[in-house]
Amino acid sequence: LSGKRLVRRTNHDSYLLNKPKNVTSTAHDPDGKRDISEWLAQMSPGTFPIGRLDRETTGALLFSTDGDLATAVLRPEHQTRKLYWLWLNESLAPTDVRLARFTSGIEMLGGLGKAENVEILSSDEHKTELLVTLAEGKNREIRRMCRALDLRLLHLHRKSIGPVELGSLALGDFRRLATEEVAALWDSLGGRASIEIKQVEALRRLALGERSSGTPNHRLEEWLEAYAQS
Repeated sequence: LSGKRLVRRTNHDSYLLNKPKNVTSTAHDPDGKRDISEWLAQMSPGTFPIGRLDRETTGALLFSTDGDLATAVLRPEHQTRKLYWLWLNESLAPTDVRLARFTSGIEMLGGLGKAENVEILSSDEHKTELLVTLAEGKNREIRRMCRALDLRLLHLHRKSIGPVELGSLALGDFRRLATEEVAALWDSLGGRASIEIKQVEALRRLALGERSSGTPNHRLEEWLEAYAQS
């Protein structure tokens, strides 16, 4: 807040990793297990993961040097859609009431677990493949929904985050996002300008609240005034 203008870094780098199984989505696993440090070491300095996948889940994991992008992707109200592929160790018919429970909602610890869409890709007497779309992901949400519905989940794989798709990216590989992909991701979140306006409005409310409480934040108010004039 010390500057007189809002200055943003514009040369951010963003990446997509197809995370393998048995990898912790943090830079350091406290138990010494395999983590994402080996991929971070190959990315630009200051890169960090956007969100996480549990150790058993494979698939799309975003990384970036852009904190604003990370915040926008993770905010629940932006409803960043994520597409998952599920392999179930059982036969599931389209008429099975448990499929409807995915989209109607399941009460769980921490709130309602609910999918936006569920589609059967294939099913036989031994297995079922599902595509599940989440608009607001909670911790291990799909795994907890499967347990609540008594579904035997063998494997869970995230195929895409918003408009960013794994495509042919091999398991364990990563790639830098193209400029067009980053722009499409921002567009799916409402646009960078829209996010910035919301952030500034939140700061205005904070400044007003602090002034009303008798402890005005002069540096914040000066910054907001400078921002309005820039």
